[in-house]
Amino acid sequence: MCEIAVTPATGAIAVEKYTIAVDPGIVVNPMQLKRQVEGGAVMGISHALLEEAAFDQSGITSRDWNTYPILKMADVPEIKVVLLNRPEVGRYGGGSEAAERPSEKRSRKLTYWRS
Repeated sequence: MCEIAVTPATGAIAVEKYTIAVDPGIVVNPMQLKRQVEGGAVMGISHALLEEAAFDQSGITSRDWNTYPILKMADVPEIKVVLLNRPEVGRYGGGSEAAERPSEKRSRKLTYWRS
């Protein structure tokens, strides 16, 4: 679940709080899995709201990483990860990059609504 704020005058979107439930099956290292999910969430939010390779008729105009827009640590929202440890499922490894894709898709929808 993502709580967002939209600035009506500019259409700017900010993610304020992001709660993610992960059902990976057997959880071996809960702290590491939470870190993995948090990192994926930050990457997904950054990609959806900020990241863009600029280009014009001549080609790509983005030339360096210093000016490439990414989410800054000060702008990372509160992230809560809920792990559903279900050993009865009998499988490992369901938590890899669990949060990146959903946050990107949801944020793209928000960008579409803003247009």
